[in-house]
Amino acid sequence: MRTTVIVFITMVFGAQVNAVLAGPEDQQLRTAYEAFASGDYETAMYDYERLLRSANPRVQIRALISLAMIRLLPSSKMQDQEAAEMVLTELDRRIKRHDLEHEFFGEVELLRLLGNQQQLRADVNADVRRLRKEVQKRDEVIRQLRALTLEDSYEDSPAPGTVDPSSQTADPADPVVTPMPATPTD
Repeated sequence: MRTTVIVFITMVFGAQVNAVLAGPEDQQLRTAYEAFASGDYETAMYDYERLLRSANPRVQIRALISLAMIRLLPSSKMQDQEAAEMVLTELDRRIKRHDLEHEFFGEVELLRLLGNQQQLRADVNADVRRLRKEVQKRDEVIRQLRALTLEDSYEDSPAPGTVDPSSQTADPADPVVTPMPATPTD
């Protein structure tokens, strides 16, 4: 599932490179995308950051989308949720400033979904760690209770070779024998 999502997102972002108008920035976007597609996220980030100085707002936005993607992808060595949030904030700001919401809403929504998935995964992992600690504590308490129970059962048990009267149950078929009081002997 995760691989399918990543392939789909990569296809969407690859298609956006082809949609940019031809020019020197087009080649820079292609170079950055090639680094991204090959898994060289550090080089891709450097190339996309240089494109943020472009005079073309669409190129800037595409570069920000790609930077956010690099920061959000689980396979990226550059993954950083906080940095991705900063990039997404800047992306929203530039999209609104240039009135391009209609053009980039799909890519931005996919990035938000990817970011939410990563946050959910982090939350689940934190819950798993917390629950493991709780289970370890519970197991330790059970171990201690068992040890105490065994100690108590040894203390309460009759001496070897004797019968504990409280452990015997009366058989209704047995006649009731009442002990005779001891009589003093002269």
